[in-house]
Amino acid sequence: MADRSLDRYLAGPEAARQRPGVTPGGFEQGEAPCLMLDLVQRGGDRVALAYSYLTSIELAAEGRLTLNFAGRVVAIEGRGLVALHNALIVHLVWRIVESDTDFDDEKRTTWIKAITIEGAA
Repeated sequence: MADRSLDRYLAGPEAARQRPGVTPGGFEQGEAPCLMLDLVQRGGDRVALAYSYLTSIELAAEGRLTLNFAGRVVAIEGRGLVALHNALIVHLVWRIVESDTDFDDEKRTTWIKAITIEGAA
């Protein structure tokens, strides 16, 4: 049977989390620049923001990445955020998935503990 990626994407975060290669607490990147960044929070809320409105990216040594969009600020907390930072700079990340637990098993290079989105929609 053919891969039905769009069907799984439209089905919501649980289906997206089950896609091979998608793990809660991580990120996905493509080979070509993306138009939008999809943020998936633990409770199932999703926000997709256009890269064209991304004005700056700040990486703090204590494990916090801040994405400043026009009218929105996204704070990402976790470990090993340098790889995510580097992929965001060139717009290759198409989805960031918040971990479904506060426990870091250290099995992956990058672990996303929390995604906080502030500002008007």
